[in-house]
Amino acid sequence: MKTPLNRPIRSTISRMHLGEAASKICDFFHHLHYSFSERNPNKDKERLRFYLFKHHHIVEKGLALPKPNFCFGQPKILNLMEKSEIYAQNYGHDAILDSIKKTLAEYLIFHEKNNAILPQEFERRLRDFSANFNNAVVGGIRQVAKAEMENLNLAAFRNFVCCRYSVRDFSPEPVSDDLVFSAIEAAIYAPSVCNRQSWLAHYYSDKNTIKKILQHQNGNAGFTETIDKLLIITGNTRAFTQNESNQIFIDGGLFSMNLILALHSAGLGSCALNTSYSYFQENRAKNAAQIPKNERLIMMLAIGNLKKNFNVAASPRKPTREFVISH
Repeated sequence: MKTPLNRPIRSTISRMHLGEAASKICDFFHHLHYSFSERNPNKDKERLRFYLFKHHHIVEKGLALPKPNFCFGQPKILNLMEKSEIYAQNYGHDAILDSIKKTLAEYLIFHEKNNAILPQEFERRLRDFSANFNNAVVGGIRQVAKAEMENLNLAAFRNFVCCRYSVRDFSPEPVSDDLVFSAIEAAIYAPSVCNRQSWLAHYYSDKNTIKKILQHQNGNAGFTETIDKLLIITGNTRAFTQNESNQIFIDGGLFSMNLILALHSAGLGSCALNTSYSYFQENRAKNAAQIPKNERLIMMLAIGNLKKNFNVAASPRKPTREFVISH
């Protein structure tokens, strides 16, 4: 039997679900509006550039396989050259084009070394396209020696990550801007889908600005005053295409974890502050932080120097047997 008590509960649940549904619909249209089209990525420089990163990396991956197929990826390579030429005509020559040319030059070298014959017209186009480039750029493949990693060990890494804590009680000593930027530089080696590197790091050092932004985040109460610097990690929707709306959070999350560990290695404390907002709350937070509409919030990072001694949440970890499933 239904009682009067059930009605406000049902009403509240209904309103909550409707609000979340509205946010999800807005998420969809945001992705639809700002993402790039595989068929026509030439809408603007940024979207075309991300398209080139994606399709360039497809060729790099092909060359890095144990036994690449001869003559692989011809339609994709022809398309990559065509879109690269459009990019050059509209926006000029820059490093991404040199990287693509270097990769395609290595594609030719791979076939020459293996005495593999490419279709004549396709080979001519490849040679014309990759004739001149700055060889100092990164692109194609590189050989890695296992010896580079011989000094690494799991015990040292475990010790390193086990003494990383979410810090909510920072020292009043100011944080060096240069140290934060050095940590950001180290963090860029996070994995990224097709090497698109969609993340952005918005850096705030003015205390009043930080307080204004943190009014839109509900996990900093009680230690706001101790936060010296603030980073907001975002993802650029223009880096993604159809069926990739969730990838922005995966890429941004991988970069964020790298950044947290880099800050830890620099001797700084940090605390990840969630941005689990409705679509409308997210827009208000972006406005306060002067973040462009095409970006999505991944997380905020509160940063400060460490005190000699400080308290942290013990945060017990589940035993591995509870989440590792052998098949």
